[in-house]
Amino acid sequence: MYIRSEKELRSIFGFAKNRAKDKLLTKLEKHSMAFIQLSPFFTLASYNSEGKSDCSPRGGKPGFVKIINEGCIVIPESKGNNRLDSLVNVLETKDIGCLFLIPGVDETLRVNGTASISIAAEHLALFDEEPETHANMLKRYNKDL
Repeated sequence: MYIRSEKELRSIFGFAKNRAKDKLLTKLEKHSMAFIQLSPFFTLASYNSEGKSDCSPRGGKPGFVKIINEGCIVIPESKGNNRLDSLVNVLETKDIGCLFLIPGVDETLRVNGTASISIAAEHLALFDEEPETHANMLKRYNKDL
């Protein structure tokens, strides 16, 4: 037997209560920003124009994701397998979901929104101290434009 509606789901699980019910925010606030700054790992979920989904791991030293303001974070692209699934998905649909984790902490932080790929000098400069990102390669690309 399969569950086929939200009504059936709710009859089994019920509805969110207390903090879980009220935790949806429309922008980052000080606690969310602190969580991102302390997180050495998150997963990035995206989907392409055909609706096929992808979820990839992202990691670095705590603080590797930079916070610009309450509505914008900058995620570095690190060396990987060069499949570029997430980046191509961003080009196609712009929608992403991030799940930030901190080892030993039993809370997580979800950040959902739209994304774009930037090679702007001010964004690349945020990662001057991060040699494992593609920032240096992208800086060379910018100079060639």
